[in-house]
Amino acid sequence: MNKFAFLIIPVTGAVLLAGCSGDTGKKVMVESVADITGTGSTAGLDRYAGVIESSSDVKVEKDSNKTVSEVLVKVGDTVSKDQVLFRYDESQTKLNAEKARIELEQLKSSVESKRSEIATLEREIGSADADNRTSYTLQIQELKADITETEYNISSKEKELENLEKTLDNLDVKSPSDGKIQSVNSAENADDKTFITIRQTGNFRIKGYVNETNRSSLHEGMEVVIRSRVDDVVQKGTIKTIDLKNPSSASTTEDSGFYMGGEGDDTSTSSKYPFYVELAQTEGFIIGQHVYIEPDYGQTETVTDGLYLPGYYINDTESTPWVWAKSEGDRLEKRSLELGEYKEELDSYEIKNGLSTDDYIAPPDSELKAGMTCIKMNQVTGDEKDVYVPGMEGPVTDDMQMVEENVVQETLSDESSPVEKDAAPVMPAGVFNGQPAPGEQSTAEVNP
Repeated sequence: MNKFAFLIIPVTGAVLLAGCSGDTGKKVMVESVADITGTGSTAGLDRYAGVIESSSDVKVEKDSNKTVSEVLVKVGDTVSKDQVLFRYDESQTKLNAEKARIELEQLKSSVESKRSEIATLEREIGSADADNRTSYTLQIQELKADITETEYNISSKEKELENLEKTLDNLDVKSPSDGKIQSVNSAENADDKTFITIRQTGNFRIKGYVNETNRSSLHEGMEVVIRSRVDDVVQKGTIKTIDLKNPSSASTTEDSGFYMGGEGDDTSTSSKYPFYVELAQTEGFIIGQHVYIEPDYGQTETVTDGLYLPGYYINDTESTPWVWAKSEGDRLEKRSLELGEYKEELDSYEIKNGLSTDDYIAPPDSELKAGMTCIKMNQVTGDEKDVYVPGMEGPVTDDMQMVEENVVQETLSDESSPVEKDAAPVMPAGVFNGQPAPGEQSTAEVNP
């Protein structure tokens, strides 16, 4: 199955119909071949900031019948499994154990006394007259019933004493797992049984934020790519939850978790919604590490050795293939290509000659003309009103915030102004789209 995505550039208000009309004085935006083919950065893909956190907390309870004598950890401490967290005061436990021993001896003594009484009555009943034998019999039965009840009490008291003695041997309360101390309640707080909360290490998840404008670009169950911000570690994961019920009003792009080009973007003060990613593998990550989160469009997949270009960018693939490319003089030109193997599952062609990863190209568009001035995608800003974006009817506006290669492009959400449905998409770097519909490719001949 092909993995692909369209990168839609948000436009505020109605789309302006502004073609080049053959005017070679106009500027046209061109994209890096390295980025398109995935051999460069991941520019053009949505990217969100996230942080590795534990997926679960462990609550260590305190026995409300005991007194804590010493707490050996504090909030922020890292603990290992079986490390002592706190210990109970042994004085009260010793007193309770001694009291239980005394009570147990008294119960046992009571049983012996009753058995002695029964023996005496049984001896006397033989010499008693008929009228008194019934009385002797009732007394013996009552004593035996008392013994049965007392023996039950003895069994219960022995278990109580056994537990008290075990408590004396286990006054230290230990950590059930590796983790980090999140909270320590007051030792006098008897209303809450949870005394210490530990955030486990080893069970990871990632917490990110998505703002109001682009929240529709993510969904639960979506596969994502996780990139470390400090090294080259890359893992995959799945969005498990998007918490729309608990928005945050973070006021910076760092807090919002969404990186984009431009300054003073109005989304920086919009509500942010936390979402959580479950990692397929945790190797290379630690709790507290900051990462980037990207929707998985197949950008991490390696096609094969060599340079493969999506068929979307190539004109006349069946006859004399060519592309719109930036010349050394920063002018748009038609450049012939020599194609090799075709990868149907990715709709990509091997480029044997004509392009390298250092080149910049534009997708097919009927408004493009040889000689137009080329502007690299990462150099386009909203201040340049006359830059034509191939595949989109209209020039770059202030709301088309182009990003540099290490930041993120914002996608169009349901709340943004619509782009005409027939406008061709601008392809994100490293993402392969399917073949354009018949008639969309230019049929202009290649200049020799």
